[in-house]
Amino acid sequence: MMTRLWRMTVNWLAGRRRGLRHVQRLEARHAWEGEQGFRLLAEHSGDMVCRLAMDGRQLYVSPAAHRIIGCPPHALVGRSILDTAVPEDRAALRLALARLLGRETAEASATYRAARPDGGVVWLEASLGALRAEASGAPLGLVAIIRDISDRKAEEVRLADLARRDELTGLANRRGLEEALPRAWHACASSGRPLSVLLLDVDRFKAFNDCHGHPRGDECLRAVAATVAATVRRRRDLACRYGGEEFLVVLPEVGAVEAEAVAERLRAAVEALALPHGGFPQAGAVVTASIGVATVQPEAGSAAALATLLSAADQALYEAKRGGRNRVAMAPREAEVVLPGGKRVAA
Repeated sequence: MMTRLWRMTVNWLAGRRRGLRHVQRLEARHAWEGEQGFRLLAEHSGDMVCRLAMDGRQLYVSPAAHRIIGCPPHALVGRSILDTAVPEDRAALRLALARLLGRETAEASATYRAARPDGGVVWLEASLGALRAEASGAPLGLVAIIRDISDRKAEEVRLADLARRDELTGLANRRGLEEALPRAWHACASSGRPLSVLLLDVDRFKAFNDCHGHPRGDECLRAVAATVAATVRRRRDLACRYGGEEFLVVLPEVGAVEAEAVAERLRAAVEALALPHGGFPQAGAVVTASIGVATVQPEAGSAAALATLLSAADQALYEAKRGGRNRVAMAPREAEVVLPGGKRVAA
């Protein structure tokens, strides 16, 4: 049986990893059969190669395990391959094994994280194949080729982050906001703490652009964005470019009084940039910002009210503009957010 297992393993490995040229060279140079041949192939692979029992127990683990997950092979033999995955990722491996054992497929794959003994975490991709007897189809075992894909995952995270970032300012964009704001809502609903939003608009920005040109306008927006980011420092907070010259700040677990204080600091910081405006007649005028603030106590299952919360902040911003600009306005207490089912809470 070992001779057949070896042959099928070589064929499967070569077909699955055509890019591993050294596997093909080894196969041509060494006609050895059985366990010795299998180990020769596995021990010259840059990937971690495992031979598994049908229940997922590791019967053989190649030396690459030490480099990839920081464990010597002998420490893994006899343990389930599921044990190498962090608990929350084991379902992916379990599903791949189930598909093979249920004969849904001859090959399956799973992507998961593994915790290294040094405290690090690596992303792994396992390609698994079922080896069966040619005549009867009876299972002979499983083979897993496991590759470290941490660099690929890091690049995916980097690209995903770029997709959520505004290209001009580096702040979150609307997509990032649409993903983060519901999470903030649910977190505040769970903690019973309020959620506040600040909506900032650069005053008379069109006049600034008309006076200085769009390149200077972009510089102005970048300077304001940097000020927003420097003022809003908590890790849980979110600053985003809401559109054009508007910026939105999300402050989870911050009440109305504290949110108003943050908005006032932000307003003063923008004015302190002392960027000459030049787009309207007041002599010596600098770029300023108006800010609308709204606060609500979220409730579970009421995230649909987010649009109303943002609308309350927009109305407050309008009041700040109407009141003379370069000021902070709070959404009035009589402004209400209507929750599903008709319940009303103050914004």
